[in-house]
Amino acid sequence: MTAYSVEDRPVVMDGTTLTIDALLRIAEDGAQVRLAGSALARVHRNRGVLEELVRRGVPVDGVTVAGHGTRRAGIEPGGQSELQANLIRSQCTGVGRVFAQDEARAMVATLLNGLAKGHSGVRPEVLEHLVRQLNAGVTPAIPEIGSLGPEGDRTPLAHVASTLLGEGEVLWEGRRTATAGILAGLGISPLPLSYREGHALTSGAAGMTGLGCLVVRRALDQVRQAEIATALLAGALDAPTAVLLTTGPERASTHRGTADTVTALRELLRGEFVPSARKAARPVPGHILAEVPQVLGAARQALYDAVRTLEAELNSAGSGPLFVEGTEVFHTAACPGRPVAAAMERVKLSLAQLGPLVEQQFQDLLSGGPDGSLPENLVVADPVSHHGFSGVRRTVAALVAENRSCSPVGARDMPTGGCHDLGVPGMVAARGARRIMRNNYRVLAAQFLATAQAVDVARRFGRLAPAAQAAYDAVRSLVPLVGVDRALAGDIELISTALQRGEILADVGRYTGIAPR
Repeated sequence: MTAYSVEDRPVVMDGTTLTIDALLRIAEDGAQVRLAGSALARVHRNRGVLEELVRRGVPVDGVTVAGHGTRRAGIEPGGQSELQANLIRSQCTGVGRVFAQDEARAMVATLLNGLAKGHSGVRPEVLEHLVRQLNAGVTPAIPEIGSLGPEGDRTPLAHVASTLLGEGEVLWEGRRTATAGILAGLGISPLPLSYREGHALTSGAAGMTGLGCLVVRRALDQVRQAEIATALLAGALDAPTAVLLTTGPERASTHRGTADTVTALRELLRGEFVPSARKAARPVPGHILAEVPQVLGAARQALYDAVRTLEAELNSAGSGPLFVEGTEVFHTAACPGRPVAAAMERVKLSLAQLGPLVEQQFQDLLSGGPDGSLPENLVVADPVSHHGFSGVRRTVAALVAENRSCSPVGARDMPTGGCHDLGVPGMVAARGARRIMRNNYRVLAAQFLATAQAVDVARRFGRLAPAAQAAYDAVRSLVPLVGVDRALAGDIELISTALQRGEILADVGRYTGIAPR
């Protein structure tokens, strides 16, 4: 997490206007958070609605009565703090590795903004305590496995809520550490909870939404990197690109994603060196140009749609009961997150198509290129004694196969716990999309390595479009030409890390002035 700078503006949360870009500032850059005065006033008013209901003894699920169906038991006003704390403790059952610090911060910020909407019935002190911990860098250690769908992300959010009690663990200086000691060192006292607050803190879809926002925003950058890889590939193979350099190809599709990909490719290929009419007469490899706008454009479109869905969920209250001044109590369904789950399933499908496209381009490179002008497996030494990129073929194919194993699960609702709610595994879908995206980084890394090798073999450096030249230079600044055989696992991981950090994307923008579309 980047240290917070006093020059940076804090992110103001009001429960209605939080964007994915603002969420990333909190999650990745450590931007400070401030609650809007209007949000605090709304929280205070609607807490008053709940307190009046409690005073009058009005039956409200999870507040004055508990249970399902006709078997209902009254909740005594006394002992609420222990009751709410026990609700949180009982749901701290997550297992497996914990989410990364930026992912956990995104979840906390999403939860906070949902509470800032003002309809969850909590006291303003709950929001202020979350803000205090978030701004101090206190990040809950949230296990990845445990959210299935009923009542949203109850398990991961319970691990968030437990830190307000001074319990559980947090991520501090790169390690999992007991919460109590960290809070004591910061002078932050545990927060005793009142009625409704344990339920409010553990309801909603803040876990899958926070993670989904990070995945979708990074996946958009990954699509842009795949477009850069295509521009470099076209230059390495001296492929005809006139179809992308003329005006209007995007009008063949009314989908914004496809149009944006075509426009992006045209910008990336602008300024390409064209040596002779020979190039224009060569056949166009379909997978190089024709299929790229369709595959990457569809991925863009799915991601655009997911942004709209996620930003709507970012600014939604959790599950009921919800309290609105001057109206009745809204007992909403206790299974939020269906729109997020559906959006993340579509993101998975679209990202999974990127791998096969790049794999086909990669295989053609290693097979000599469309016109057979490249050596097999891009070997530059003695082909009897050396094997070049032959082993990388297998790794690329394995990564693509693993992506295919992340099959859609959103259509398979699962009743859980004997209740009537149907599970929507939105968190499973978000984690699956993240897994596919990570595999794609390695597939793209192999593609950049092989394409840079092809540029060297074909002696195309200095004859590329400026954007392709910038990408080639970025790769070569990290790894050298593969002359004699060497282990390439480290090279793949090095380029993959550079892609994840956005370094090649930044280099192309820095040296060409092309802004990411």
